[in-house]
Formats: sequence, structure tokens, C-alpha cells
Amino acid sequence: GLLGGSHASTLLPPAVAAAMRASPVTVCGPEIGGMAELSEAGFCVYDLQRMHDEHAAGDLAVLEVDFYRAERIADVDDDHAVARLALEAAA
Repeated sequence: GLLGGSHASTLLPPAVAAAMRASPVTVCGPEIGGMAELSEAGFCVYDLQRMHDEHAAGDLAVLEVDFYRAERIADVDDDHAVARLALEAAA
């Protein structure tokens, strides 16, 4: 029952897939989830399995998270810290 996108299936957790049912793209404004790092930043979450052929038949869920108005995040030098923040935001 997924709508939008080139492909109608995903390996995202069922609750996340249900939240993104209408579109493989979700736009989130600032102050999501009470995360201090996102007090001014927003972000978009893309379910790449539903959008791109090369990810559609894979055996892993593939997300992309793009931050905007994210000056506080841009200064972080640790890729693992940014990845943790992206996963926490998407969750």
C-alpha cells in the first residue's frame, strides 16, 4: 500500500514505512524530537529503495537524510557523529 516513488516496497521498519506511505520523501521542520542539534535545522528523509532502481532489489533499507539551515551540524568533523544524528533524526 505504498504510494509514490518508482517502487512500491521498502525494507524500512513498518512504522517508518507507514509514516512515509504517501511519499518516499518526508520534509521535517526545526525542533523535531526535542534534539538540541535540530533546534533551528530541518531535514528531508528519502527512502531510496522506493526512488532508485539500484536500491530497489537490495537486502538493506537505504535512507538519505539532507539537513538544511544546519550551521551547527556543518561544523561537526566526526562523520560517525553526523551519521548518528541523521539516524536519530530519521527515527
